[in-house]
Amino acid sequence: LMEDKKQMNRTITTIGGLTGSDLYTWLQNDLYNSLPIDLKPYIKSINKKTSAGNKSITINTNSMKVFLFSEVEIFGKKTYSVTGEGEQYSYFNIDINRTKNSLSNGNGITWLWWQRSPKYDSSGYFCNVSNSGVVDYNGASDLYGVCFGFCI
Repeated sequence: LMEDKKQMNRTITTIGGLTGSDLYTWLQNDLYNSLPIDLKPYIKSINKKTSAGNKSITINTNSMKVFLFSEVEIFGKKTYSVTGEGEQYSYFNIDINRTKNSLSNGNGITWLWWQRSPKYDSSGYFCNVSNSGVVDYNGASDLYGVCFGFCI
C-alpha cells in the first residue's frame, strides 16, 4: 500500500463513483506525476468499467492510466457492488495477495484498502478489502490504504 492513507472523498458520498471522487483526482494527477519519469512513457491508458455510484446500476467506461481495482477484479464475484466492473485478475486468486501492508516498504501492519466499487445500495459507502483480505465497505470519507494498478 501507499504509505499515506487517503479518503475516497472529503464527504461521505459516492456521487460520480470512482471518477467523481477526490481519490481519483489524486491518482490521475498527484500520484501519476510522482511516478518515475522513465516509467511514465510505458504506462498505457486502459478502459476500466466503473459504477456511476449513488445507488445507480449504470456502468461507465473510463480511460485511465492509474486505477483502483474493483470488487470483482479482486474477488472474482460481487458481494456489495453492482454487476459489470470487469473480471478477476489472476493475481488476486490467491488469498494472501489480497492482504496489504500499510507501509510502502511492506513491513507495516496489514491495513484496509480501497476498491473503486461503490456499495450498490448506498450513497456514502465504497467497497474495500479488510485487513484480513475479505470484502468489506466503509464510508467514503474514511482513511484507508491505496493499492493502485497500471498497465504497460
